[in-house]
Amino acid sequence: MKRRRVSEEQLLKEIRGNVEPATSKIAKRILDFAEAEGAVPVPRHNSISMRFRPLDREERQWLTPFVVTTAGTFYCGWLYRWHEEGFPKTMGLEYQKELESALGREVVHGPSASRTAVPLEEIDQKWLHVTKTIRLTSRQLRGTEKPSPTPKVGLKISAIEGLATEVKMTRFGRDRGLRNSAMAHSNGVCVVCRQDFKKVLGGRGVCVPHVHHLKQRSSRDKPTTTRLKDLVVVCANCHMLLHFVDHGRPL
Repeated sequence: MKRRRVSEEQLLKEIRGNVEPATSKIAKRILDFAEAEGAVPVPRHNSISMRFRPLDREERQWLTPFVVTTAGTFYCGWLYRWHEEGFPKTMGLEYQKELESALGREVVHGPSASRTAVPLEEIDQKWLHVTKTIRLTSRQLRGTEKPSPTPKVGLKISAIEGLATEVKMTRFGRDRGLRNSAMAHSNGVCVVCRQDFKKVLGGRGVCVPHVHHLKQRSSRDKPTTTRLKDLVVVCANCHMLLHFVDHGRPL
């Protein structure tokens, strides 16, 4: 029999049934936070693992900072794998120590002990400390990676350009009003590099910023609701870095 893998919708529904509606809102909040930090939700039998994928690694080598379960609990597991994948041994230990300091209880469990793991209500009570720890650790994981060597490119002297090519492509619809609202909310400032483009070329620099979706539209298999908080405004340079520097995987 094929082992089930719960979707986010199923997870939240079962949390509402097993615990209470307020707990499912906390689960949604922590999952959204982790995705905004670059983690990817991986459905499991009775939980969703939030994982960071190091550069050039296979899925089985992803790093798991935490798991949210259908019992309305939160736990960490497999932190020892961080060291096995080449990261400093202290990184996983410090992450565990910071979370346990904030919550006053053990956070490392296995799937069999998920029901006795940290209740999501306690995560909510220590939200700022917990999210700060996850954010700093995720950036440390990326910061300690060794970038792939730049491939050598042969010097080309000339080439024929301008040949016409017919291209067939699919474009996903965007809402112009929502885009305009995001632009107005940004006030011309890139959320990454903080450059104020209202001050560039006498105000003409405001044409440079782009709207970036925190949840990539390409990852959606059907039309979904996009909220203003799902969008950020970034300059053209930062937008390129967000999308293409990490081997085509959006940061």
